[in-house]
Amino acid sequence: MPLEDLERLSRGEAPVPGREAVRVAELTRIIDSMPGMIAYWDKDGRNRFANDAYIEFFGVAPAQLFGMHVSELLGPELWVLNRPYVEGALSGEPQLFERTLVDARGEPRYVQTHYVPDFVEGDPSGFFVMINDISGRVRAEQALQDSVRQVALLEERQRIAADLHDFVIQRLFAAGLDLAAVQRGVPDAEARIGAAAEGIDDSIRELRKAIHSLRELMTPTELPASIDKVLGNAGRALGFMPTLTRTGSLESVTPEVVNELLAVLNEALSNVARHADADRVDVTLACTGDQLLLRVADDGRGLTKVERSSGLTNMRHRAENLGGTFRVGENHPRGTVVQWMVPITGTGQE
Repeated sequence: MPLEDLERLSRGEAPVPGREAVRVAELTRIIDSMPGMIAYWDKDGRNRFANDAYIEFFGVAPAQLFGMHVSELLGPELWVLNRPYVEGALSGEPQLFERTLVDARGEPRYVQTHYVPDFVEGDPSGFFVMINDISGRVRAEQALQDSVRQVALLEERQRIAADLHDFVIQRLFAAGLDLAAVQRGVPDAEARIGAAAEGIDDSIRELRKAIHSLRELMTPTELPASIDKVLGNAGRALGFMPTLTRTGSLESVTPEVVNELLAVLNEALSNVARHADADRVDVTLACTGDQLLLRVADDGRGLTKVERSSGLTNMRHRAENLGGTFRVGENHPRGTVVQWMVPITGTGQE
């Protein structure tokens, strides 16, 4: 079926007459009935068709979406991430990737996206987009990963505790006996002092190794607990608990990014408590690919000019120092949205 027939319907124009109109209407009904999001973009990156699910997700009217460039729909930050996939599809290579997107209602959804090239006489003339919401699957995988890591953490802590008991405590006890003997005036005092010092040095080295191991284990697994603590503190200031939505695995997030994330979350929630007069705050933490997204949305009175120039500066600097981005804007129908996105490895300014 000619693509121009679908384009007519996308623009809201009258269907083509005759039997072909029935075929176009039937095909459109089938595509609109699919739960997945389907669209078509031409070789210039402009929209030529989108089904109902796609239009509803992005919250753009069909007439407005038709002819829109893909970068306009995605926005500058998401366009930077998606551009290599768009260019790959337009060069004739199928693309498959996963991403966290925020729909028109402000809800984060973890999606799997296919870009399928459309060939005309052997040359790419555009590409089809098929997007499936896999948030449920991702949350289930995340819960399983968290459970597995929690068991591993408990086992490792038990191992470290056994090592501390069998080695460190015994060495310190022996050093204590040597020093007590020196205090009593034994003849080999110098040798006993040397042995005690050596035992203490060995114990310090073992303690440092144990602390390092605990820090490595804490970063991905105890991050949710640290976030819960920040949310709890904010809840006491707000008078209600913010909601938290998590998607993706936090396993690869570095300690540097963890520290900055917690600081930004605390600052964002503090700003809401001090200035917003909000009744609801939604926090989203999404880890997709090599990016970590923190989104804090409230339904308060919005930001004043003074707050825009002073209260958000640190959050912006923390994002830029990690090579990420920071954005603040209006929430709908009212309130403010803060979005902080950085690489999970924290590769930023030196």
